[in-house]
Amino acid sequence: MNASEAHAISEKTEKENAERWFEEFKAELFYSIRQQAESASYTLKIATNSRLNRIPWISFAPLQEKAKTELIKLSYTVEQSSDDQQDYFIIKW
Repeated sequence: MNASEAHAISEKTEKENAERWFEEFKAELFYSIRQQAESASYTLKIATNSRLNRIPWISFAPLQEKAKTELIKLSYTVEQSSDDQQDYFIIKW
């Protein structure tokens, strides 16, 4: 197997893992969105939400893309930002 074949297999596996992990992450994500909405907040900053921080999704690019795609399909706005200490996503509704 050459390097390009190995890379293609690795990318495919990462995408499949991202899809599977998003399904597990989705319940936590929508629970957190519901909690924020009930408190009259219209945003959720992922890096500061302690319940979601237990899931190390923010550093995994395929999972980030899967989450953004799914949230945009549901009419959420997703912004990616960073500061000196961390990267984070802001979800708005």
